[in-house]
Amino acid sequence: MNFNGKEREFFEEHGYYVARGLFSAEEVREMRDHFMARRSEGPKPGDMGGDPRKANDPLNKFPRMINMHKWDPKTEQWQKDPRLTKLAGHLIGDGVELCQTMLYFKPPGARGQAFHQDNQYIRKYPVIAAWAALDDCDEANGQMVVIPGSQKEGILPIQKADVEISFTNGQSYIPEGSREFGVNMKAGRK
Repeated sequence: MNFNGKEREFFEEHGYYVARGLFSAEEVREMRDHFMARRSEGPKPGDMGGDPRKANDPLNKFPRMINMHKWDPKTEQWQKDPRLTKLAGHLIGDGVELCQTMLYFKPPGARGQAFHQDNQYIRKYPVIAAWAALDDCDEANGQMVVIPGSQKEGILPIQKADVEISFTNGQSYIPEGSREFGVNMKAGRK
């Protein structure tokens, strides 16, 4: 992967960057099939997201998985993929220290996660997260939503989130005048 400097410039200005086609459709299919199989095996360390008081909560069947790289060799391999680590290092202008993996399932009717900044939870600087769409995503089914430039505000205060739409009970305060931007993604190259 060759970079021209515009990637980092965009990232520094907007706080995110979309690298379309980083993984092929075949690689994404393998990842999706792998994680669906792992999920079907039952509970995993750190599962989170469902509400056991609500039998119809889709996240009871499909809770978030976390730190899979510690118990799943394939995840550890994907986490260290040089295409991903090279791009992440280029964007932050520093070496990349890998510290976490997560997978969010977004079945129909599931709550998403409220706006947040990863630095509220991961106290390393700089921090960068890579998000890969394992299914096509758009406004109708759970796209990533960002607030361009909000990283320039520093770590934002936390406020209560609406748990009817978020599986977490906290969210970042959204700076006045900010605008949300949804990022549509395709699962791998077409």
